[in-house]
Amino acid sequence: MDKIFLKNNHNLDLELSYYKKFSKNDHLFKQYLIKNILLLKQNTFTFSQEEILNLLKLAHGESFDEFLNKFFMKKIYLKYNIRSNDQYSFLGISPILSFSKIGTTYSITLSDTFFNIILEKEDLSKKLQLRTLLSFSNPSVQKIYILLKASKHLVINLDELKELFNIEDSYERFYDLEKKIILPTINEIKNITSFEIDYKKIKKNIAKNSKVTSIELSIINIEASEILLKKIIKYSNNIPLIKKLFYKYSSIYNFEDITLNIEYAIKHYKDDFDSYLIKSIKYNYAKNKFKNKIRDLVKKYKLIININQKYESLEEFRNSLFEEIKRNKIIKLQLNLNLLKFSYINSPNIINNKIYTCFYQELNIDNFCYYEDEQWIILGEFNGNISSNIAILKKY
Repeated sequence: MDKIFLKNNHNLDLELSYYKKFSKNDHLFKQYLIKNILLLKQNTFTFSQEEILNLLKLAHGESFDEFLNKFFMKKIYLKYNIRSNDQYSFLGISPILSFSKIGTTYSITLSDTFFNIILEKEDLSKKLQLRTLLSFSNPSVQKIYILLKASKHLVINLDELKELFNIEDSYERFYDLEKKIILPTINEIKNITSFEIDYKKIKKNIAKNSKVTSIELSIINIEASEILLKKIIKYSNNIPLIKKLFYKYSSIYNFEDITLNIEYAIKHYKDDFDSYLIKSIKYNYAKNKFKNKIRDLVKKYKLIININQKYESLEEFRNSLFEEIKRNKIIKLQLNLNLLKFSYINSPNIINNKIYTCFYQELNIDNFCYYEDEQWIILGEFNGNISSNIAILKKY
């Protein structure tokens, strides 16, 4: 019985078993069934014997009828735990419910369980990644995918790789191992999933003729990268460069952090968006830039408030900032803001007013303001679709 084990950081523990042992032809036929489900969206379909014989390489003397009878008896078992305890659930799957033959035409009806898993009609199927796992051609490719999926980055030495594929005594030359095992595995994962895979060979040393001892694989989510590109297309002057970087970053940083830093860069860049975006992602500006400014200031001054929340608009953010000034009884500044609002609004001298420049001009243009007088320091950072920041510090 072939077994696949999956553990990841989503409180998920899965064991996938094939009974009776699935041959290469069994996996090919299983893939054919999956392809038809996704194409036809129905659990009963017909095919000709000629069509299927072009797909399978049957053993000498074996007919497709004999193969189909054997496949009909085979099952897939799942043992899973999604609660991080010792209580496991079990699921047995028979792909085919029934089949019939008229002449050289076959009709197959798939089981509801198998059909629903492939169409991901239930949340559990999605969570367990069953359609993807069942789509692979053999258990070893499934294992590589599971390891990659869990970490996004995998370094595996050649002995471990051979053990994973049960070929410890085969492929002495790396060229043969790469051609027969490594590249087909990478291509299959790419074809079944939305991942692009970066593949590197690791040698024993830097000498030109040094032997390859390990391989390094990193997965890139193309769909996620395309979603990210749509967000920056009207700001970037070098889409090909950013596209390559997104492919690289998706194997290093999580999707949420990249998205947050795209939003941050859109709000705060001045001249060169692409350079600012690269720094924003690398140093995680969305989470760290404002914190770092506060960190330096609290070494000298007392932090009175530090607010991090989302606002629907810049005006809502500005009003909240003014409310905090009022609530903390920063009287002098509050009076000046009131004078600005009711007395200076139509005055030509307003442009030269320090308070107006800070809380209106700079905030409108840079989405950031910094105010300081003999008693107070006030910082405001408006970040649009992500959480914004307000901090007030009092000088001792």
